[in-house]
Amino acid sequence: MVNGHSSLAIKEVEAECVGAVCYAYFFFDGRDSSELSRHESLIRSLIMQFSAQCDGIPLALDELYTVKCRNGSDQPSIASLEKTLRLIVGSLRSAYIIVDALDECSELHELLQWISTITSGPETSSQLHLMVISRPEPDIRGGLKSLKNLTAVSVADRRAADEIRRYIDTRLSKDNKWSEDINQTIRERLVEGADGMLRWVALQYDELMRCRSKQALDDQLKALPHGLNETYEKILARSCPPNRDASDLKQFLQLLACASRPLELIEIAEAVVVTTSPNGSDDMPVCDFRRRYEDLNEVLNVCSGLVTEVNGAVKLAHFSVKEYMSSEEIKNGAARFFYTNESLSHSASARICLVYLLQFDKPESVTVENIKSLPLTEYAAECFDFHVRSTQAVDTEPNQHLLQRLFGSVPNYALANWAQLRDSDIGLDGWFNLAPVVELANGSAPLYYASIVGLTQVVPHLINQGADPNVPSGPEGTALQGAAYYGHLEVFKLLLRLGADININIGKHGTVLQAASSGGSAEMAKLLLEQGADPNIGGGQYGCALQAASYNRSTEVVTLLLEKGADPNIRGGQYGSALQAASYRGSAEVVTLLLEKGADPNIRGGQYGSALQAASYNRSAEVVTLLLEKGADPNIGGGPYGSVLQAASREGSAEIVTLLLKRGAHVNAEGREYGTALQAASVAKSAETVKVLLEWNADVNIVGGTLRCALQAASYRGSTEVVTLLLEKGADPNIRGGQYGSALQAASYNRSAEVVTLLLEKGADPNIGGGTLGCALQAASRAGSAEIVTLLLKRGAHVNAEGGEYGTALQAASFARSAETVKVLLEWNADVNIVGGMLGCALQAASWARSAEIVTLLLEKGAYPNIRGGEYGSALQAASYCGSAEVVTLLLEKGADPNIRGGRYGSALQAASCAGSAKIVTLLLERGANVNAEGGPFGTALEAAALLGFAETVKVLLEWNADVNVVGGPYGPALQAASYSCRAEIVKLLLQNGADVNAEGGRYRTAIRAAQAEAEDEPKTEEEIDVIVTLLKEHGAVDVARNVLPEIDLWYSQLSTGGRIL
Repeated sequence: MVNGHSSLAIKEVEAECVGAVCYAYFFFDGRDSSELSRHESLIRSLIMQFSAQCDGIPLALDELYTVKCRNGSDQPSIASLEKTLRLIVGSLRSAYIIVDALDECSELHELLQWISTITSGPETSSQLHLMVISRPEPDIRGGLKSLKNLTAVSVADRRAADEIRRYIDTRLSKDNKWSEDINQTIRERLVEGADGMLRWVALQYDELMRCRSKQALDDQLKALPHGLNETYEKILARSCPPNRDASDLKQFLQLLACASRPLELIEIAEAVVVTTSPNGSDDMPVCDFRRRYEDLNEVLNVCSGLVTEVNGAVKLAHFSVKEYMSSEEIKNGAARFFYTNESLSHSASARICLVYLLQFDKPESVTVENIKSLPLTEYAAECFDFHVRSTQAVDTEPNQHLLQRLFGSVPNYALANWAQLRDSDIGLDGWFNLAPVVELANGSAPLYYASIVGLTQVVPHLINQGADPNVPSGPEGTALQGAAYYGHLEVFKLLLRLGADININIGKHGTVLQAASSGGSAEMAKLLLEQGADPNIGGGQYGCALQAASYNRSTEVVTLLLEKGADPNIRGGQYGSALQAASYRGSAEVVTLLLEKGADPNIRGGQYGSALQAASYNRSAEVVTLLLEKGADPNIGGGPYGSVLQAASREGSAEIVTLLLKRGAHVNAEGREYGTALQAASVAKSAETVKVLLEWNADVNIVGGTLRCALQAASYRGSTEVVTLLLEKGADPNIRGGQYGSALQAASYNRSAEVVTLLLEKGADPNIGGGTLGCALQAASRAGSAEIVTLLLKRGAHVNAEGGEYGTALQAASFARSAETVKVLLEWNADVNIVGGMLGCALQAASWARSAEIVTLLLEKGAYPNIRGGEYGSALQAASYCGSAEVVTLLLEKGADPNIRGGRYGSALQAASCAGSAKIVTLLLERGANVNAEGGPFGTALEAAALLGFAETVKVLLEWNADVNVVGGPYGPALQAASYSCRAEIVKLLLQNGADVNAEGGRYRTAIRAAQAEAEDEPKTEEEIDVIVTLLKEHGAVDVARNVLPEIDLWYSQLSTGGRIL
């Protein structure tokens, strides 16, 4: 987003920038509290724009990503981002940067400091051309005046007027409302009053176009306001009380003025549902959904001239709207009702969010329906605490009341629901899968949650009410640990004053000092150490405070801890030692501090076995060098890679591999997942690293690891370059074993025709057996590569070779739904009726894959439709379960028997019933399927459909005279199955068709017991259970005591996997 002034500059600069001359621009947007007002957003945007104009990824950015941020695992600091930008700019012949609206940056001090640094630094001063645009605020003038070669230019000149004229002409040409004479008058008056402000012109133009007559237009032109503030006053004054929209408009504007992220129209519209109590008995806010706008566009009408909507997001139309609403000018003017400031806006927004969260006050409140019906839920859950913390001195009684309700004593399902959503850290899409909330851990849980979000208004109240700050109540442990980890210093100090124990050692962080060290707060760590906290107490995720601070790359905290006697060689925790943690994070500064204090570089243990392996995995050559210089053993074992050299090779760092080999690392050391460093480098597809290892006499034919040898690893990864290097060094293409049996099978599965050709030319045997897929031909067929299948067959591969997961190549190709591959195999005389493999035969595999084309090809070649075996027992059962009516019809027309028994679902009819396909059930019954056939996991087709809730399928089965009282599978009769899963519609159907309401049998003996039983797969609500029990009682069911249930027999429990019936 750019304004009229900067757009002119951008167009001119863009025309000039070619080759190594690049440009970038950024527009600060202070209309809310979102990212576009932050200094860091500017730096990130400039890096992205310059990088996109370079040939390939700039070296500085590559280093930031791979080394500093461990291949994207970590977020870069603002300092490292600024340094990367300087290096990128310094690599260009010339660079132009345009930054608009400096006055809207929320971190102005940091911005001005950056401008000073980048314009005077030796890397950039000769290449950089910087243009900044801002209103002439005193602090900005002062911050820029010291810059060399600074030229100040007023933009209220003739070129700005030309831009305004073009804007007016464009609007007039589209509206075509008035005559040319009137248009000329409009043009002149607007240009005359604009004073270079395009925003003012846009507002006046909109007002003029609302005029219905020439007289109204003349009156409007004569009364044009002076400047933006007078314009806003005019707009807002129209909406002041007694205008019925006044309160709505104020709530919209306050929420938009301080929103922590852009809000969608449907979200901002919800602000109006929060109002004072409708009975007028008090001023407590409540949700009144009668106030919800039926037409969301009415929100934009109410806010006309003050907001904009772009791509569904609503924002204040301009930063000046926010400024005017908090100005001294509005306080005494006609629009004073709309006066607000940062604290008042946050207070109003906090109130809206809190009232919203209090709607989720039941165990089952977080449902798809509730969240859809309350569209501000995600924002309220994410941001309420941000607004509460930002209220500063404004702390209204209603807000205090709402906070006390949300953080009230247990049971407290509103807080529990919010806590579950917050702790899940999965976003709104994931909330739909959450189970009903579990009650809070204990009575101190509200204090814990108030502490981790930094609510200084709530913490003292809760302690006065009896909450114990020393009781572990959440993922971070106690309230003090939570406040320490999340960096809420004021709450932390409050808790210390109110008696929180600094020596508690429990949970994820072990000690409070470790929690503060993990959060990177030097001030908190200092306070704790001054009060006697022992830096060497063990426990928690990181074993000790020093390891936590080292992992966090907090030089300040590490220094503080070492000065207070922290032992750098304490063992334990996730990384084994503080040095390994710092090495893993690639922090040369922290590693240096630890080594200078005597840290042992050869301590074994932890996630990466040693500090050297951690640094090698992280591709940090600087840290590796430091460790080797301090005596780190390059042949130390352990860790996920078995050796340091293997770790560096897997990460493809030829530089570190060279360092290690020069220090005596054994090039052919064996062990762990990749067997050797050469195999690890081959998996990484790093030709450069492979070359280094081969130069140091790495053995190409060592056997070991998941992929057996380096050649199989390179073939699996499809690296022609690495495969060529290995073959040239004598790699044997016929080494057997490993996940894919041979290099040829690995390349075939990877669909790498080029590698397959290389291997065949070097004598690879296409018929070597073994591996998951049996042989290379089956691997290529499963991958659906007709090209590689043809190559292999031409080199003598046996078309009907048996073995592997899919039995034959033809079954594998059928499973892959590759008609082209199937055709090639059939042309080479593949046998369509070979039995074996996971799906029994090729026809069953094609039926499972729902491929009518392949089923037709196989049937035309004589495939027998009634072959028994495989996971689904028959091709017809596979097609019935997978829901392909077309394939089912093809098979039935070719004589498939609908009553073949066996397979996962016992029969094709039960398979179709499990899938809920009434259409396929009908097809099977019309072809003679036995409607009451017993067997399979659910006993009968009717029981399966009843349990799983497929009412249409149940109707079809009943129409075909399914016996409602057959006692078959684990639930006995179908009525018991439907009752257990609370399928009210199906229960009614079965009762209407003669189901015996008191029939005994099955897992729960009777239907009413089944309804009352606790479900293992999907939790049932009391309301659902009551509906079923009432239905059964109305039909004469005899009640029983709840939870008097027989034991689950072993056979049933074996049918359950992850809570779902197979």
